[in-house]
Amino acid sequence: MVDPRFRIAQITKPYLFKNDVVLAQLPAKELNMLREKAKPRNGKRGEVLFRQGEFPKGVFWLINGKVKIYQETTAGEHQTLYIYSDGELIAYRQLIAQEAHPVSAALLENSTIGFIPGKLFLSLLETSPLFARNVRVALARDFTVWMNRMTVFAQYPVRRRLILALLILHEQYYRSGSPGGVSRLLALNLLSMSVLH
Repeated sequence: MVDPRFRIAQITKPYLFKNDVVLAQLPAKELNMLREKAKPRNGKRGEVLFRQGEFPKGVFWLINGKVKIYQETTAGEHQTLYIYSDGELIAYRQLIAQEAHPVSAALLENSTIGFIPGKLFLSLLETSPLFARNVRVALARDFTVWMNRMTVFAQYPVRRRLILALLILHEQYYRSGSPGGVSRLLALNLLSMSVLH
């Protein structure tokens, strides 16, 4: 019998970003410089990091906690598109492309975040081959994840989309060791109902 944890991880893998690879295996000098310049701080649940339409001044480094990205509808409602978790970078795509944020970002829970100034991030792209490679890998992975999410949510009926969305949420909380999200029992029940393979 296949371990349910393994099945959930396999089902959700194509729909989860893994951009913590950007900081992986960086030389100690570069990683320490990022840590020093990022000046980690504690943020409160509900704090808005940036708003849709603003231009990025840098990159947010979610050291621990959860951040949701969302779009605001013309009626003023929020449509959550993704939830970032421990170790992930937020807004680096817009900084690189020099484009306005297509989404807003807010803390879902009390979190520790750092802010990497845009000049430093872009300078590292120019001077550090490993950092530049890691960013390219993350960008390619991000594109694949968005395509997978768009395809599955366009093709699956509502029930399967809901099951997948809850399994993804469960996996994000599970990976970061956070309590909450979808309980293990509910996740196993969703998994048994799911025909996602």
